[in-house]
Amino acid sequence: MSIIPDLGKADAELLRALLHDYNGQITKDNLDRTLRAAIMGLDFPDPVSPGGDWYLHSGGLGSTPDWLLVDSLRNKIITGAGSPLTFNPGTGALSLTIARGGLITAITGFNVPAVLAIGANGTVLKSDGLDPSWGQVGSTNIATDAVGSAQIAADAVGTSEIATDAVTAAEIAANAVGTTEIANDAVTAAKIANDAVGSSEIAADAVTASEIAAGAVGDSELASPDFDVYRRLEVASCGIHDLLTGMTAWFQGGGLASSGTGQPQTEFNAIPLLHIDSVDFDVPSKTTKLRLTAHYYANATAPAITMTAGLYPISSMGGGADLVAITLGTVVSGSTAAITTPSASAMTTQDSGDFDLPTDGHYVLGCVLSGAPAANSKGILKVKLDMHHV
Repeated sequence: MSIIPDLGKADAELLRALLHDYNGQITKDNLDRTLRAAIMGLDFPDPVSPGGDWYLHSGGLGSTPDWLLVDSLRNKIITGAGSPLTFNPGTGALSLTIARGGLITAITGFNVPAVLAIGANGTVLKSDGLDPSWGQVGSTNIATDAVGSAQIAADAVGTSEIATDAVTAAEIAANAVGTTEIANDAVTAAKIANDAVGSSEIAADAVTASEIAAGAVGDSELASPDFDVYRRLEVASCGIHDLLTGMTAWFQGGGLASSGTGQPQTEFNAIPLLHIDSVDFDVPSKTTKLRLTAHYYANATAPAITMTAGLYPISSMGGGADLVAITLGTVVSGSTAAITTPSASAMTTQDSGDFDLPTDGHYVLGCVLSGAPAANSKGILKVKLDMHHV
């Protein structure tokens, strides 16, 4: 008994289309597929032109099967999404659409051809294990020690190919970098680590004045800077006793000579005269400073006066026959050191602190006694003038 129900004219035409191949012959495969469809109770698709191969097609689990003409199936397989191929059902021809340099690959999940366009200049074809792609070669793609000097063309690596801080001492072989590898002015202070260059890194006579910028070497660059050390310019001393009176005087011959009073030639020894010319003391980027210090050494009787030492300009010279008189000007500002009523048997020290170098000219160390020392008092007054730079 037939399991195929009675067919109308349209269904009969459709059945003939399903059973016959392109040559009009009934094939076993077409018959088997048609019978299986009938057994499953699958409705026939709408009538189509006779001829052609039909296939039972499933959309997946839970979907209703349907019929698919072989040309449509072929077109679905060959020309799926992303495929560069175009199928012509009428002629059965395939055409390829691909730009220069493109590669034909398979699209994941479709198993149909796809086009991978040519990559950018300098990129290489890589794979992530699933799909191909174009890209740069990163450090993770290069084995350790894989690239040596033999793999690098002459002049192939310039500064633009080297990342900032990419080359450290560990990447440079001993003695690999000589003067021929260093461009003029390529090494600046910013590229030299603190304490990186010692005497062993500097060839004999390699550093001359032309290699040292003006003001580049200061105290901090010297192993033993001594600009701040005080240097002696002048020193004087005299006896202070009860025969003296209050006066403004200059030191001479172990005693004091009153300003403007002539002194005999025999006393002209150990006079603390000083000519100041600022050029003689000039140090670039430094300021010259002076300091005056006074010391008094007393006997068992306190002098009961104040002794104020200072640096005085010589305002004029004079004196009669066989005499020399020095007239003192106004004491240099900031140069005074006062020993105020020192104690008996005491050693007392006072200093002026730093003061500016005075204007160029002639100067002498002097002292002002506030009055006559006490009876039986006797002591030694010593004054020194020092200089340093700050």
